Amino acid sequence: MHSFAFATSGLVLAAATIAFTAAAGAHAAALLRDSSASRLSAPSNAWDSYIWAPASRTVFPHAVYETAGNVTLTSQQGMDRFGIVLQGPGARATLDFGQETSGYLTVDFGVVTTNGLQLGVAFSESARFVGVDSDNSTDTAVEDGALYATASTGGTFTFGREFARGSFRFVTFYLGAGSSEGAAIEISSVSSYFTAAPLTAEEDLRTYSGHFFSDNDLLNRIWYAGAYTVQLCTIFSNESRANPPTIQSYGWFNNATVANASGPDVVEVFVDGARRDRTPWAGDFGISILSKAIAWNADNLRSVHNSLLSLFAIQEPNGQFSYAGTPIAPRIQQYGVDSNTYHLWTLIALADYAGLSGNYTLIASLWDQVLLGFDFIMDLVDPEDNLLSIATAIYDYLIRLPRFHKQLAHYFFRA
Repeated sequence: MHSFAFATSGLVLAAATIAFTAAAGAHAAALLRDSSASRLSAPSNAWDSYIWAPASRTVFPHAVYETAGNVTLTSQQGMDRFGIVLQGPGARATLDFGQETSGYLTVDFGVVTTNGLQLGVAFSESARFVGVDSDNSTDTAVEDGALYATASTGGTFTFGREFARGSFRFVTFYLGAGSSEGAAIEISSVSSYFTAAPLTAEEDLRTYSGHFFSDNDLLNRIWYAGAYTVQLCTIFSNESRANPPTIQSYGWFNNATVANASGPDVVEVFVDGARRDRTPWAGDFGISILSKAIAWNADNLRSVHNSLLSLFAIQEPNGQFSYAGTPIAPRIQQYGVDSNTYHLWTLIALADYAGLSGNYTLIASLWDQVLLGFDFIMDLVDPEDNLLSIATAIYDYLIRLPRFHKQLAHYFFRA
């Protein structure tokens, strides 16, 4: 049986945080030792075939997935050099990059009937959403639509880095409905510049800090898919997803800023997803920080450090942490959208980071805010039964218990 003492200053829970970070650090060290032992016992580079990361930042498609309308494949010397002619309204061709990738496109053109013709470009992660409109990355009320490349005979069109797609596998090229029957564009090459993990040297993209290898193919695939996801979710702080009201009803940009990540400089940050939301979410960190520590940690979780700074910078005056980080935070704070579960996740994420990285100076620098965060959550404890009583936070999960007790938030509070 356990008894609990509650102090309104939060000092008891703050001390518990320090104990937790030490335990987390020991746990991580054990995991990393186990990982090293696995690497030593496995055949040299036996896991290489499971690594999804590209060997070069210049990535080419693997195949033509499908075509529609008047499309001719004129030549093919590998997928880095080919000839696909689209002619007339409704002509389209979809290229398959073979796996999820990230980046902005460069398109080389062969013969174009009229210089200045517009080539539509749409992205999708799944074959289910292949078409002339991209799958959504911005908001349920906003359609991503398509980008347009200006074609010219023998010319090259490179999209700006703000149009780097965070994650995609399929790219569809098409002539719009307004094209004349005789209008034709020959595409001779397509490539994508891989923008994830931007501070990693090109030759180190496939060099993970930790590895996993077993005799179970499915487990190996799952582990390395997770490691690659962590890699895709590491981005520059000025390449987050633009949100309403910047984007109103159509289009997308990845040029918003995760504010206060580390002074005025552009740095790497760790976000929730490569395509959307490209924003620090403390709830996601409950799993992803440990994944990053084990698999993709050449810089001792520096991008996590920067993302935590951004979350603490927008703490409310009453001590509550934001449901989401910037650039989403201003909009949801304006409308009073909050979550006490995610408030607790922010404190847990800081503890996880300190324990896994061994960097306790960040906790020291944020200590006053940590105490304020504990004071906020302590004020929500029902003195009759020591359960959290949350009547206003609308984004907490699982069932409502009597007297507005939120089950999931309570579990984290006890932890």
